[in-house]
Parts: sequence; structure tokens; C-alpha cells
Amino acid sequence: MKTPGLMSFLHLTSASLSFWLSSTYDIFDTRAVTEAPLRCLRGISVRATLYGLQMLLLYSSLLHSSVYMILSWASAVPLLIDAGLSLATGKRSRLLAPHIVPLVAAAAGATVLEVVLDGTLSWLSLVMLLLWSATKVAETLWRLLKEDPSLGGRLPGGDFGALAGAVRSVAEAEEGLNAPAVALLVNAAPALPVLVAGFIGQEGREIVDHELSVPAVKLMLLSCVAHVGITWSQLLLHDRLSGTAKAALRWGALLGAVAFNFAEKTAGATLWTALCAVVALGASAGASLQRHTGGAEARQMRPFDGLAAGGGGGGAIDDDDDKDPESG
Repeated sequence: MKTPGLMSFLHLTSASLSFWLSSTYDIFDTRAVTEAPLRCLRGISVRATLYGLQMLLLYSSLLHSSVYMILSWASAVPLLIDAGLSLATGKRSRLLAPHIVPLVAAAAGATVLEVVLDGTLSWLSLVMLLLWSATKVAETLWRLLKEDPSLGGRLPGGDFGALAGAVRSVAEAEEGLNAPAVALLVNAAPALPVLVAGFIGQEGREIVDHELSVPAVKLMLLSCVAHVGITWSQLLLHDRLSGTAKAALRWGALLGAVAFNFAEKTAGATLWTALCAVVALGASAGASLQRHTGGAEARQMRPFDGLAAGGGGGGAIDDDDDKDPESG
């Protein structure tokens, strides 16, 4: 069925319900959500909005392109965004190191070739992927704003303007949340909006016109279980594994997805598209893992270091799994 809104809703709801149930058994501490719900919602508003949009856009693009296309794009584009913003601001980045640039270029080249070879790709899917990329840019900018709410005085009003004040308010509320509360809220907050968006897009008619089959329901349930398992694993292993180990597990899982789809002969799964996906994922994984090497040097060369004027954080834009070894 062509129901990205419903699929996003099911995944988000299953994860949020699992965290809510876990709190009753003291597995994860989410008491902050019930003790100060308005403050928590304010703190998670930006991240939850972007997370919900990203899931909805990826499921929408999957309707008109292959899994390989999605995997290649989602692995290479965030690296290109980080490198591009580093160049635009004149800041140093390990992605621009001589031994990493060829890996980023290889990932980008393989992704472009994937676009050309993907026989299932449509312009609508490409638009969805471009919109998803825009949300990744917004995610990166939000990290920078949390480090320096005025972006060095670039925003209207400077450090003491209304916009900088609003950024500080949301950032402080977000900083007060622990990881389980964040995981609960980023899944719970956008669940209903993505479902409404789906029904606005006529998904209700799609559900009525296509009777659910047992295999379809089974795949939907397995996908939801996988989403819950990945989210739980990220929380449980967050403080037990190094950044390199977490990144290696994540990239290994993505390469496993390529092998699974090739074995199942899903739409668009040919030998050449599979090879492009392997190159894109392998090169992106190599570039990502290289960001964890270098010790103190990695700290000095992380993206946008020093952008926050007078700030204490350094303005790193890496995801948690991609943080340099000694970054706080």
C-alpha cells in the first residue's frame, strides 16, 4: 500500500508506546515527561518536527524508488551537507582532510550513478529526497544555533534579539531532558501529525481500496519491531560503546540491508544498483569512521569548531554516533 503517513504513524507510535510501558517497569526513566509536559514539548519541538518530517519523506520517496536509492542517498548526502557547510563557513572539518575527501567523493559519485541506474526512480521521489536533505540541513543549523543562538550575531537582533531568546528557551528545555525522554517524545510528538498528513494525501482511500494481506501485515509488524529494537539498542548501548563501535554497527546494519534486498530481489534490485549502493555505503562508512580517529586532532578539526563566539561547546555538528572521540 502507498501509505507513508500510516507507516510513519505505526513506527512512531510503536516506539513511543514501548518507552511508555518501559517506564512502568523502571527500564527507562521518562518521569520528566509527566512532571513538566509543556517544558518537555517545548524542548523537543524542533527535533521532533524534523524527525517526523524525515521519516515521512523517506517513506514517501520509497514509493517511487528502490531501497538502494534511499540507502545511498541517506548515507552520502549528510556527509556532503557537513562538508559543504564547512566550506561555506571557512571552518575546518575532518571530512575535508586529504585522506577522507576521496571517500566522500566516491560516496557522492556512487549515489549519482544510483540515481541514473535506478529504473524505479521518479521525479516525485527525487523531490521527496531533496526535501529530506533540506531537513538534514535544518538539523545541522539547529545544532549550530544551540551552540550559538545568534550564529555570531548573524540573526536579526543579535545575541539579545527575540529570535536568539526563543532559541535559548527551546535549547535549554531540550538540554534538561534525558535520553529516554527525548526518545519517547521525538516518536510520540509527530505521530498524529504524520497520520493527519497521510489522510490529507488520500491514504484513507488507499486503505479502503487495497485489502490488507497477511504478508503485508507481517512485514509492517516486523518493520515496527525493528524500529523499536533499533531505538532501544541505541539507548542501551549509548554509554557502553565508543563512537567508532556505534558507527560500525550502524553502517554494518545498512550494508546488511543491501544484501537482504538483493537476496529478496526487491524492486530495482539489480547487480549494478547493488554495487552502487555498496560503494556509496562503504565509502560513507569509511569517511564516518575516519572522523573517530586522531584523538585530540579530531577535536581540533571537527566541523565548525570555534563558530560559536564566546560559546562553550565548539559548535560540533556531528550526530551522536559520529562524534569525534574526545568531543563532549
